[in-house]
Amino acid sequence: MKLHSMTDIITNSSSVTFIYPLNDAVASTKLFLKKMMLLMGINGNVEEMFDIEIQVKDSWYWYALYYTSLGESFLKSKNINQNDFYSVDEKTLNKLVEEFKQAFLSGDITFDEWEYGSSRRFLDIIIKNKNGEIVNLNEQIMDIYNIDYIDSD
Repeated sequence: MKLHSMTDIITNSSSVTFIYPLNDAVASTKLFLKKMMLLMGINGNVEEMFDIEIQVKDSWYWYALYYTSLGESFLKSKNINQNDFYSVDEKTLNKLVEEFKQAFLSGDITFDEWEYGSSRRFLDIIIKNKNGEIVNLNEQIMDIYNIDYIDSD
């Protein structure tokens, strides 16, 4: 089972676990790859073999439009109230999300709340080799580890 967040309800309380890349995730990933290459007897420069980047998950654009002030401002510019977001027809909704995504990726709009776990959970570490093959490191780690949360209250 792939978990990105988990909510446990225990006697009227809840806990959420977010998994997200740290600020130095790209450097740490390069070091990890270098160590793996050494284990396999491969000499080489990680930067020459791989491109590593932090990428925003597509699900964030939906989240941001509905839950953030950035989304509220964007929707307002389209004459849509944030509370009415999900009552818009599906075709228009998909178009709005795509326009928001393109504006964000082009830098026309920016978001300064990445320090908060609730937004950072929408970031992935992407590794690309020079042949164009892509690995989502977050997904690979989730395939290896099980994540449990134990409430100690």
